[in-house]
Amino acid sequence: MEMQKKKSGGLLLIVLCWIAYTCAYLGKYSYSSNTIKVITHYGVTKADAGLISTMFFIAYGVGQVINGLCCKFYPKKYMVGGALLVSAAINGVLYLDVPFWSIKYLWLVNGIAQSVLWPTLVLTLGTYLTQSKLKSAVLVMATTVAFGTAIAYALSALFVEFFHFKYSFITTSIVLVVAAAIWLTLYSKAVRNAKAEIVEKSDNEQGQTSAVQSALTSGILVMLVFLALFAIVNNLVKDGLNTWVPSILYEVYDLDDSLSILLTITLAIVGIFGSFMAVALHKKIKNFLLLAGVLFASATVCIFAVILLFKTSFWLGIILLFGLISLLMHGINNVVTSMAPLYLRDKINSGMLSGLLNGACYIGSAVSSYGLGAYADHFGWTSTFYLLLGCCAVPVVISVIMAAVLYRMHKTK
Repeated sequence: MEMQKKKSGGLLLIVLCWIAYTCAYLGKYSYSSNTIKVITHYGVTKADAGLISTMFFIAYGVGQVINGLCCKFYPKKYMVGGALLVSAAINGVLYLDVPFWSIKYLWLVNGIAQSVLWPTLVLTLGTYLTQSKLKSAVLVMATTVAFGTAIAYALSALFVEFFHFKYSFITTSIVLVVAAAIWLTLYSKAVRNAKAEIVEKSDNEQGQTSAVQSALTSGILVMLVFLALFAIVNNLVKDGLNTWVPSILYEVYDLDDSLSILLTITLAIVGIFGSFMAVALHKKIKNFLLLAGVLFASATVCIFAVILLFKTSFWLGIILLFGLISLLMHGINNVVTSMAPLYLRDKINSGMLSGLLNGACYIGSAVSSYGLGAYADHFGWTSTFYLLLGCCAVPVVISVIMAAVLYRMHKTK
């Protein structure tokens, strides 16, 4: 009976983390999913609207690094629950039709609160799960980004079509309160019943300095630096699509704004399969850099195809290509923020690593919101796609060089 409780406790902990982070994504993208309506409602430019998301991503990215370093000291039950409640409160305030100038400050605070979540949740999973459950956690947590984003955009499409886009904020607020209540109620039980994984002393007791020294001696530090670069490019493309595809479909193809938002949901739904694909490919390609490089190479081909078809009448093909790019970007995101931190937990603190890599991700997110919006304002969407093409080519070149180095080292042995 006791062993059964421990087994169910591990699964319960995974479910709790999934609920918390999936619902958090509603609070993260409730604004971005309504960018079209924000622009028209307040009469602002794409750059002005994108600046708000950029403020969020800057706060979130910096917070990820800080929280990644500090999360091992947190009372995880109350930090996660509190972060969800703060995000709920801010979304509730946005429902009240506050002045546009104030939104960027509110969303900045939202970014600070939400930055607590990912490194804390990853560290919790890495601490309390057995090795067998860890693989399940990687798969399950990989779906949070896609599910959360899809739900956020689905709510936006629903309210834009039938009510008012601001209902997205109050609905998100309610969902976050419920998620916080579930977490606070069940966390202690889940941890108590979970069978804690025995972690090597070099992980838990020697601290960050020993972890970094271990990384240096094993050559992992080089891989982590490149993974951080890959993370920046990944979120630049992924969140750039999430933020601006509705606007592209609305401006270029004159699709109804609610329909363009609804079609964007396909990007997130397809992304779920991208996460699974990355896990499957990892069985064949063990090196995280090479795995990400293969996915980036495929995305580069898809972006080039978008450029060829852009502004033609074949808008359905454009949407399908956006879906493929989203699939690949979500796969890369899973490699960087889930697989690498959890699978390398015996070499470096998983919470710290996930915070650092996820923080790097949101450098790309910050650039995608304001930077791509401003770039599109001045140079148009075609030039913007060429910019994304060049960005994706950089990780491909790095991966090719890495593959050549590894091949030469293997041949020399």
